[in-house]
Amino acid sequence: MSSSKNSADIAIATNAMADLILKRITHVTVFSDDSDFISLYAAIRDEPDIPLADGRVPFLWVVTDREGSLSTTVRRFFPREQLHTVEFERSDAKNTEISESPNTKPVQSHPERAKDVWAEMAQSVLRDIPVGPFKSADCQPVIKRHWPKHSLADAGGSPFGLEFKNNIWPVLEKLGVKIKNPGKKPVKYEMTAEAKNALA
Repeated sequence: MSSSKNSADIAIATNAMADLILKRITHVTVFSDDSDFISLYAAIRDEPDIPLADGRVPFLWVVTDREGSLSTTVRRFFPREQLHTVEFERSDAKNTEISESPNTKPVQSHPERAKDVWAEMAQSVLRDIPVGPFKSADCQPVIKRHWPKHSLADAGGSPFGLEFKNNIWPVLEKLGVKIKNPGKKPVKYEMTAEAKNALA
């Protein structure tokens, strides 16, 4: 009922979840360079009624090898064996064709380098966010200021919140940042003097 891209994404995600829970399907494959589908992957992973397939989330993400089209968030977030790349061939200015490359390889990740980036981002949040309550969204301008080309700088609310929770928050927690409303949503964080002192 709408031409909105967001409406289409929501319809795809809700249909996929319903089909999995009702056991109409056993796996989901997404062919997209759009990082918004990270939320679908996380929902499938966290849903207890959806069994894992040999210990893995029953999800495959297929992306193209077009330069600059794939969010680095997707590259860092997904297990290598669940992220596959196909070759993008442009036959002429008007037509495009996407074909599977015979030498398709999973996207390579660099987990150690990624950990360093998350730690650096957490330290920037510690420096820039004042003592008191804050939301994960308050940290995005900090990321954008220090890492303007990083995918999180312009990530949507849900993908940013997910990456913050999974990668930046664990570092902040170790340094003394607290959750102001444990067990409640939306999560509200508390920048403490203890955390500021730890940074100093």
